[in-house]
Amino acid sequence: DQDSWFNEGPINLTLNGQTYGNAGEEYYYITSADDPDMDPIYYKFDWGDDSFTDWFGPYISGTDASESHTWSVGVYDIRVKAKDTRGVETNWSDPFRITMPRNRANFLIISSLINVRMSWSVILILLLKKPPLLSPFILSGLLSTT
Repeated sequence: DQDSWFNEGPINLTLNGQTYGNAGEEYYYITSADDPDMDPIYYKFDWGDDSFTDWFGPYISGTDASESHTWSVGVYDIRVKAKDTRGVETNWSDPFRITMPRNRANFLIISSLINVRMSWSVILILLLKKPPLLSPFILSGLLSTT
């Protein structure tokens, strides 16, 4: 296609969303890109767990697009790429690291402990007595939120 010789692909690709979450819950991630030729843009996510979206869109250049996904416990590097309606693709974005260190039940236990203002010594004793229930991932998530 002769027209593609003068076509510039999407630029300024962004990816935003939560970096921590609860395993098994659905999270939305937002992406956008600009196309110098103002061509509409399609997007594709790599969820970091060997699953990908199909190309979805098109979206007006510069507007946000979002998709959702659910992960199990683990650390994942999400990536996204864009292509314009004339087929010019970006490279994959830089990885956007997310951590799903806890399930909802463990998160609620920790939240309850904090909400009743238990001392750190009591929380640490509980962590030491119940390690399968309150994993090191929970502790690291708890400490990083203060």
